[in-house]
Amino acid sequence: MEAQRETLSGTSLGGHLEARNLHFQFDKREVLRGVNLVLEPGEVVSLLGANGAGKTTLLRLLLGLASPAQGEVLIDGTPLASLSRHQIALRVAYVPQVHMTPFPYTVREVVTMGRLPKRGLLSSPSELDHDVVRTVLKKLEIWHLVDRVYSGISGGERQLVLIARALAQEARTLILDEPLANLDFGYQAVLAQHLKELAKDGHTILMTGHDPQFAYHASSRVALLIGGRLEQDGPPQQVLTSVTMQRLYGIDVECISLSENRVAIFPRGAS
Repeated sequence: MEAQRETLSGTSLGGHLEARNLHFQFDKREVLRGVNLVLEPGEVVSLLGANGAGKTTLLRLLLGLASPAQGEVLIDGTPLASLSRHQIALRVAYVPQVHMTPFPYTVREVVTMGRLPKRGLLSSPSELDHDVVRTVLKKLEIWHLVDRVYSGISGGERQLVLIARALAQEARTLILDEPLANLDFGYQAVLAQHLKELAKDGHTILMTGHDPQFAYHASSRVALLIGGRLEQDGPPQQVLTSVTMQRLYGIDVECISLSENRVAIFPRGAS
């Protein structure tokens, strides 16, 4: 129980993820060209890029689902290629963009699936597993959904359940693939707050997306992937400018500062 409390409170070690000089080709097309990225505990990093820029490919390499043509990925200093799938799952948790189950699993059952790397496929959930599930559901303020059928709740609620499943995995690094998919404005605000709190607890968070304004408000860093290269990486106030947005998306964008930490980003000339 003490080890559980340490992990959930963010005091355990781990969460350093590094990509070194990653290259990747698909069907003779160079998708990634020398990508370097370092992720540290306590950071929320948004990876922005146009469609086809290589975001999904980079996630697959960071998760060990594909191998680079050149370069390597390190987790807490250990080469990813030297780790088993089970060892990777203990360190990195993945939150997919869309997930539906063919069976009427409850929210409790879906989140409990996150415990599989800890207990094994054939073992029944222990009291510790149930305690962790209860803790993460309450942490994300969705305990009231625990006995609801997962497929019957809203898209925003399902997204939080998937994050809860990742937290139940007790990996220090969370990778989220376009977490804003199917989220209304209210759930976007809820998600941003939860991500910031998880970072304060010591998690390392990387998420992909297309909304620079959400990235500005929810992230401590923003990285821009353009043509397979990581061309900008830094605080959102420095990276998300009219010039970089025009280069990223190929349209004229206006960035208006509302206050020290707030900005409005929209296509220039939009009414």
